[in-house]
Amino acid sequence: MDEVPITRGSAEEANRDAQRMTPGGKPYDLKERTFLFARRVIKIVRGIPLTPEGEEIRSQFADSGTGIGANVEEADAALTRKERRQYFGIARRCCGETRFWLRLLEADFPQVGPVRDDLREVEELIRILSALVSKL
Repeated sequence: MDEVPITRGSAEEANRDAQRMTPGGKPYDLKERTFLFARRVIKIVRGIPLTPEGEEIRSQFADSGTGIGANVEEADAALTRKERRQYFGIARRCCGETRFWLRLLEADFPQVGPVRDDLREVEELIRILSALVSKL
C-alpha cells in the first residue's frame, strides 16, 4: 500500500509544527531557531548602505550573525562534552557581537528598518546558550 504524503498546509502538518514551537511562537529546536535568525541577519545586511562604513558593518554583522547558527551546528556534531561546550561558547560570543552590531544599526542606520525584535531574539539566544555552556 502506498503512503500518501502529507501536503503542505494540512492539519497534520500544522499540528506537528505547533508541537515544535515555544509558547512565544519560536522554534523549539535551537538549530532551526538559529538558522531562521541567520536568514533574518542576511535580510538586514541587504539593507545596509553600500558606503565604506556600511561595508565594514555588513561584513562584521553578517559574520557574527550567521556564526551563531554555524557554531550551534558544530556543537551538535561535537564528539566530546568539552568540544560541545566550546562551540556553544563561541556561539554565545557571536551573539554578543551580533547584539553590538544590531544596537549600532538601530542607532545609526534607521534605513535598515526596525531591529528591536532581532535584539530581543539575540538576547534570548544569549540566555539559552549561556545556560547550555553552564550545564556542560
